[in-house]
Amino acid sequence: MISKNLALLELSGLDSAKIFGIIAAEVRAILGVPRVVIWHYVPSLHRLIVEQDGVEIDALYISLIDADILMQAPAIWTTYPDGVKAELVTKSFGITDTSNEVAVCLPLCGMECSAVLLFQVPDVNTANRVIDSSRALVAQIGAVMSNYSALERASYHEAQLEALYETAGEISAELDLDSVLRAIASRAKKLVDAPISYIMLVDRELSDVYMCTTIGTTSREFSTLRLALGDGLGGRTAQEIRPLYTKDYLNDQHFRHVPDVDQAVRLEGIKSILGVPMKALTKFVGVLYVADRTERVFTDSDVEVLSSLAHHATLAVGNSALYESVATALDQLERMQEVAAEQFRKLKASDALNQILSELIVLGEGIDGVTRQLAGLVDGHVVVCDEHGYVISSAGEPEDEFSWALASRGGRPRRTRGGIAGEIEEVIGGLEHGQSVVLPGSSASRLKECLVVPVSAGGEVMGSIWIRVAAERLAEQQAVLEGATRVVALELAHGRAIAALEARMHGELLEDLLTCRPEAMATIVRRGIELGVDLASPHHVGVISLRVTDPGAGDRTRGMRPRAAQDDLVKALAAAQDCSFVGVVFGLVVVLMPAGSGDPGSMLRHLLARQAGSDVSYHAAVSEVVRDVGGYGDAFDAAKRGLVLAPDGSFLSVVDLSKAGILPLLFRRGGDTELRRFADRVLGTVVSYDERHAADLCRTLQAYADAGGSPGGAATILGVHVNTVYYRLKKLETLLGRDFLEPQRLVDIQVALLARRFLALEETVW
Repeated sequence: MISKNLALLELSGLDSAKIFGIIAAEVRAILGVPRVVIWHYVPSLHRLIVEQDGVEIDALYISLIDADILMQAPAIWTTYPDGVKAELVTKSFGITDTSNEVAVCLPLCGMECSAVLLFQVPDVNTANRVIDSSRALVAQIGAVMSNYSALERASYHEAQLEALYETAGEISAELDLDSVLRAIASRAKKLVDAPISYIMLVDRELSDVYMCTTIGTTSREFSTLRLALGDGLGGRTAQEIRPLYTKDYLNDQHFRHVPDVDQAVRLEGIKSILGVPMKALTKFVGVLYVADRTERVFTDSDVEVLSSLAHHATLAVGNSALYESVATALDQLERMQEVAAEQFRKLKASDALNQILSELIVLGEGIDGVTRQLAGLVDGHVVVCDEHGYVISSAGEPEDEFSWALASRGGRPRRTRGGIAGEIEEVIGGLEHGQSVVLPGSSASRLKECLVVPVSAGGEVMGSIWIRVAAERLAEQQAVLEGATRVVALELAHGRAIAALEARMHGELLEDLLTCRPEAMATIVRRGIELGVDLASPHHVGVISLRVTDPGAGDRTRGMRPRAAQDDLVKALAAAQDCSFVGVVFGLVVVLMPAGSGDPGSMLRHLLARQAGSDVSYHAAVSEVVRDVGGYGDAFDAAKRGLVLAPDGSFLSVVDLSKAGILPLLFRRGGDTELRRFADRVLGTVVSYDERHAADLCRTLQAYADAGGSPGGAATILGVHVNTVYYRLKKLETLLGRDFLEPQRLVDIQVALLARRFLALEETVW
């Protein structure tokens, strides 16, 4: 169900507290729960924050790991003795009796913002029912949050560009450091709408920071503060060189309090403080702050604007030091004026480019439009890759062997070492540190330098931009690209969110289809039509498992490679002509292939052969034709169990159950008990002997069957001497009878061995 009120909600003119209050009221009314609290996630401050009409402002520190867990999927908390869950429940509902109520946590993830919605219900059954009925509402809330965040960021972006342009002009026109820093502090106060702003600079000799500029303060004590590194919010920001925030400084025990500092803060009446480091590249010079005399919430946009102004303040401090050092030499002074003018020109060019690229995104040109614009600007070859090195856009004409090798990486690149491909792979692996890389030119394969700039968001490298440029223009183009990466990062994040939503919808439909109740069939068919597949028409069900072998010591993709390989496979299947629908369920890739369009086993084998690499192996099984919606679950079970028919050690195998003779009878749902009895009757004596004597007779039987009745072949499979195989066959003759190698007996033994394999796999894996 969805909310008509939210669908008609006019976002302009509303603040975030009002919007979250409206959302909470709609959730209470629709889901029938008494109290709803929405915690807004601010990644840059590592905080979950409540800003909701009718609820007291509060904030809670949260680690990246805990935040990732909260945002993954709906959760039901029956107990919460400590940690983030306990703090969230206590701050949201007070001290509760966990024996009478359970808490429900629903992640609300929009394109540019995230939050969690908490409420309490009497029991787990009620919680499950409410979660099931809230999926559409949660998606609608995510859309509302995304729209509001986009609207808010647009207004901030407009004000930020204007302020940064004015500030850049003042930096270039004013050499007096105090005047520039005072102008920056005033701009910060205006843009963040805070009554107080101030700047503290670092004293490296005394290892502390001292007050340099204050705007909006009234007490002399505050304007003369000094803080040792690590003391208070200011000293800790200077020590850790990262943004920090508090909504109530005097009562916040996360900071090391100093009596003189606390007294100055108390006299000034300050409650909330946000501080960002003034840093450019590796140079740290101080901290820029805004403060409020009431408790308030600072947003990601506040941090972004303040960080941009802090960057300009850093430039001002640097420029001032440069001008002072050359004040006695006229020729050096003139040079510094040229440097300042050039810096101003670069800032203007960067802002202009940022605006142009943003307009391209708004007009739907996407990353391809951005790439074309950059290629025209640098008059060279430009390539944009994702975090794994997959080329997602290319513009300009490749001009040498290196350019062609880079542009031709149109599929997921194979992991290689040495040569141009190995050099590219090594650069991609090093970008995780967030530093730009310059590859030298003037070689046989690379005529020009190649500038590689990582595209990052929230501390995560999402991709890279590769530009071929002459050496004398490297510094100029690097400054331009730093602005362009923000636009590319935004578009990549947008694409990720859409892909994740589509994958989740496909996975949910497949999961419901494979566990379908008769009364839900019509609904599932209708959902399938909305997603582009007619489930009522005959299909084969394909089930694919993949495994990535050891990617090599120190490889940065050790954890990401399996997920990347699975994503690649899903994309390839979705693009295949003979594939109706694909998704991931229970860790397996499931694909629906229409009946009558060809040989599904051959099609799947051909596609997997193109995907397979030296480090990835695929095992797949294809079911018989499913002719009604209720049969997909049985077909999935059969194909899943059919994976055990894959030969040991194979890198690619596809089992077509429609061509497997009587074997599909083993894989049908509901026959496990009879299969277990059959296996025990045929092989019980051998299994008992193996268990009592730690022998290996069952495995010897399997190897003998796999080798087509050849003792030498069985010895090769087992890695033992052929005489050992003969000895074991004699022992098997004692246990099973002298006729156990007769064709009829051997068929029974092979079926029993196969039954034991997939029954064991069912218990340990599925």
